[in-house]
Amino acid sequence: MDIIDKNFDWMLPNQWIECQESPDREREKNMDHNSPYYKAHLVVAAARIADHKFGVPPTVSQISEVTGYSIEESQSICNKLKEMEVLKAVLAGDVERMYIKNPLPMEELPRANQGPNMEAEVEKFAKQQAERMANITVKAKDEKQRKKDLFAALEKELKGRVGETKP
Repeated sequence: MDIIDKNFDWMLPNQWIECQESPDREREKNMDHNSPYYKAHLVVAAARIADHKFGVPPTVSQISEVTGYSIEESQSICNKLKEMEVLKAVLAGDVERMYIKNPLPMEELPRANQGPNMEAEVEKFAKQQAERMANITVKAKDEKQRKKDLFAALEKELKGRVGETKP
């Protein structure tokens, strides 16, 4: 008897396919590996693995070693998870170690990568620059008018005083 037959003798062959193609498995295939949700889960899983592997709560460099991310990227993800209170950092001597505090807030993270839309960002930047330039132009005109009015007032005052001093 085959291994499959031993393990699945209570199932019909058409049920084997249903078991292999579960909705969770399909969701895994479609998951965006650059999404915040995926990265957060990967870092927390790496923290658990590193804790088991090294016998102490891991450092960011140990987490980056397990995930394969750069230390900078791992640090960035850990900082976000600390803000969400998923991880807790404890300074032990000179080393900051990561403890898993509460993994539930990770479920609120977006499951799709929401990278910046470059065109929208460029348009937003151009709009901000145009508003800034318009504001500068208005201020420059106001300043020019203010100086003109100030000099006119000073000139009027000086002419008035010069006229008073002559007998």
